[in-house]
Amino acid sequence: MENDDKDILEIALKWRAMMDDEMSEHDHRAFGAWLVADPRHARAYDRAEQGWRELGALTREDLGLGFEARVERATPTSTAATSFLGMIRGRTIAIGGGLAACFAIAVVALNPIDRTAPPTVRSVYQTAIGEVRDVALPDGSVITVGASSTVATALDADGRRAELTAGEAFFDVAPDPARPFSVSTRLLSVRVTGTAFDVSLKPEKVRVSVAEGSVDVSYVHNSEDGGETDGVAPPALRLAGGERVAARDGLGVGPVETVDADAVGAWRRNRLAYVDAPLAELVADARRYYPAPIVIADDELAAMSVSAIFDATQIDAMFTTLSEALPLKVDKTDDGALTLRAEK
Repeated sequence: MENDDKDILEIALKWRAMMDDEMSEHDHRAFGAWLVADPRHARAYDRAEQGWRELGALTREDLGLGFEARVERATPTSTAATSFLGMIRGRTIAIGGGLAACFAIAVVALNPIDRTAPPTVRSVYQTAIGEVRDVALPDGSVITVGASSTVATALDADGRRAELTAGEAFFDVAPDPARPFSVSTRLLSVRVTGTAFDVSLKPEKVRVSVAEGSVDVSYVHNSEDGGETDGVAPPALRLAGGERVAARDGLGVGPVETVDADAVGAWRRNRLAYVDAPLAELVADARRYYPAPIVIADDELAAMSVSAIFDATQIDAMFTTLSEALPLKVDKTDDGALTLRAEK
């Protein structure tokens, strides 16, 4: 049994290595099948994820610069494992500082698999400036992670959890009444069993917009924002498709607004849309797509109301259009940095 656990852990580590590469839809389905084929698989993947984070502190020299490892053969422990080994057999995998070294170090570093601990699959997804990425979770849900955004997930037998700490994400949640899916942010938490919705972190506010189904939104209190009354939180607010709500720092939850359900998450199609939004919000979004600094020169200009639709891949053109339509000018330096000033 001990050798079987070692084989399972090695396979889990190979899966974790592939997560840092571009996995195909077939790869994701194979991973999901392997994960549910045996309770030990999920526990092993949880340990692999922990070990992978620990390996992040090692240098490329520690792991063997440029090492290429060919996966030849491992002892199958289930039908799903056999399918996985067949899928990767003969594939050359070169990841960062040497996959085989990673496996060897991780297997030695990890403690034995705890058969009593509930299996938890944890991942962190972080995108670069201008990068939008679809992430398929083992439960069948898909998260579209917006540009310059960070989402952490944890899936186990009791529930499915995500935390958005930067940027924006669209959640298309696979139905599972027995395992609710929750999303937390600094101001709002969302709880669903199956639906599609968008969560975005804006300057001084967090907004939840629902494309289809319904979600329960709760305000996250803290002792500094003044939103708590007699220590009792208000009941969760239920939003249906075509509705959105925002919570502001120090002001609590605002009114429910009606939106075009088809337009929710339009940024996934590189479309940035604004209706009576402050210029500061538009600039905050633009910074997630533009590689150089963007600065608003004065507070009055930051509060200027904007209603427009722009292409997220054409940030320069967006500000050129704004300068023609609004009383502002845009100064651009040789390194691409933009400064927005009120036109006198």
